[in-house]
Amino acid sequence: LYPSFGASLLKLEGKYVEIKGYVIPVSQNLYVLSAKPMASCFFCGGSGPESILQLNFVMKNRFKTDQIITVKGKFRLNPDKVDELNYILDDASLIQFN
Repeated sequence: LYPSFGASLLKLEGKYVEIKGYVIPVSQNLYVLSAKPMASCFFCGGSGPESILQLNFVMKNRFKTDQIITVKGKFRLNPDKVDELNYILDDASLIQFN
């Protein structure tokens, strides 16, 4: 089962964007940004995969679960790699803790 992306998302492909959300630590070096807190997120609470974004940071960071942050990075869509999320933010950097 592969995702299909609408025109509005295709326009963002390769562009730098800022986004705010809840941090979900997946492993020591992998973080996901969620539109909702952990209890309501895709992994635990039944939201869809469209509500999460994989963060590929330029520098190492340490965050706590459900910490609200704003990040900036290059938006990338993932149509076929099953070991990554559908939405990815490459070259991500922390803008602020909220």
